[in-house]
Amino acid sequence: MSKIIARRSALAAGYGAVVTGLLMPSTAKAAARQSDDSALLALCHRVHDCERQLKVLNADPARPLKREDLRAIEGQKTALVLEQYATVERIAEIPANSFHGVAAKAALVSMLLPIAVEDLDITMDLTEIRLVMSLAKDAAALC
Repeated sequence: MSKIIARRSALAAGYGAVVTGLLMPSTAKAAARQSDDSALLALCHRVHDCERQLKVLNADPARPLKREDLRAIEGQKTALVLEQYATVERIAEIPANSFHGVAAKAALVSMLLPIAVEDLDITMDLTEIRLVMSLAKDAAALC
């Protein structure tokens, strides 16, 4: 009886070592992947910053503005939109390597797609648009 228990203990220890050996590299890979997403996450954060700044600039001013002020604001808005667009283009080329990266991209889709749909004069009721928005919400919720 003790030989059977000893054999089972040895097998369990061996399996434990194998499983630990398999999990350790994957845990290390997951940690490395997450750190690989730091550039992606920083770019996503910058897009959100641009959007916040655009909302502030688009808000109605408390007082009437002079023509020069309006031109300056329009110049700032144009620069922010161009920066945001260029940043989104860069993000589209970077694969997400973690749930955080996927969630960050999903949040951008949820934020930017309705704006693009409005700019293109189409509706959010399009089946394909609804599918993409649903996917973005699902990805963000899972992450």
